[in-house]
Amino acid sequence: MDTQLGEFYSKILSDFISSYRKFYSCETALLRLTEDWRRMRNRGELVGVVSMDLSKAFDVIQHDLLLAKLKAYGVGEESCALLKDYLSGRQQRVKIGDTFSNWADTRRGVPQGSVLGPMFFNIFINDLFYHVKYAKLNAYADDHQIYSSNLDPLALEECICQEVNVANQWYKNNGMIVNETKHQALILGKTEHKFCFPVNDAIDIFGMTIDNKLSFDKHVSVICKKINNQFNVILRFGKLINKETLFKLYKAFILPHFYYCSSAWHFCSSRNTDKLDNLNKRIFRFLLQDYSCPYAILLSKVNLKTLFIRRLQNFMIILYKSPFLIIIQFI
Repeated sequence: MDTQLGEFYSKILSDFISSYRKFYSCETALLRLTEDWRRMRNRGELVGVVSMDLSKAFDVIQHDLLLAKLKAYGVGEESCALLKDYLSGRQQRVKIGDTFSNWADTRRGVPQGSVLGPMFFNIFINDLFYHVKYAKLNAYADDHQIYSSNLDPLALEECICQEVNVANQWYKNNGMIVNETKHQALILGKTEHKFCFPVNDAIDIFGMTIDNKLSFDKHVSVICKKINNQFNVILRFGKLINKETLFKLYKAFILPHFYYCSSAWHFCSSRNTDKLDNLNKRIFRFLLQDYSCPYAILLSKVNLKTLFIRRLQNFMIILYKSPFLIIIQFI
């Protein structure tokens, strides 16, 4: 069933739905967003972004509405009846300590942890893209971003407000819980215009902090803070753990922070690159108890590449896995 539905909807789902799909990830979504915003800024336009927050997204999906959407997309009557039987007749209860509540019928929500659950969710939200017409929409599970660009800040404000209201109304009409007070807005570019909605200096999208200059200064600072917190734990227990275990802890809990979604922020300033390298060098000096050798020698002792090389490798892996091949012909 999963394979058949996956093939059937591969051409129906919007390309801007990135969750639970082959060749898509948080990183590809972030890379597309940031590169799109850069192109808009290169044209001299202001860019307005609103990141929207949903609650209990998987748990509030109405079964009847989901089945109606499946039918509208072309699923046959017998298949819809089979899926209805799959969704219905489920029960749940709550456990607190050793006490259980009574069993209650589940009339909403898709089964989490199932193969079909994520696909049902993507299908359910897909028609939102038909309602947001004058701005761009990106969706990764329950994290949605609406953005647009314009030379005129008034026109940009009107477009963003209109499309956010359209999205909020769609959420309500489809029984989803939207936290309008938790929407976050970001304006890329300098302007003296006072927007009618609160504007942040930076917002967090998929675990990456994006500032209003796309410099990623704040994101690198967040990375360093997370790594320092992990490193401080290793410092406290360093004398009780052998070197081999320390490096396993480094690779498991520290190294991933250095290149998480790095293809989106790889081209940050040299100051930020040096900041990350200096932190990594300080960690290696402690792990190897070597406070004199150059950074390159420290890396060669443990057969590891520089952070720059690791980010390039990550970028090439993303490019290799991409379903879209870009062919450059030199004449």
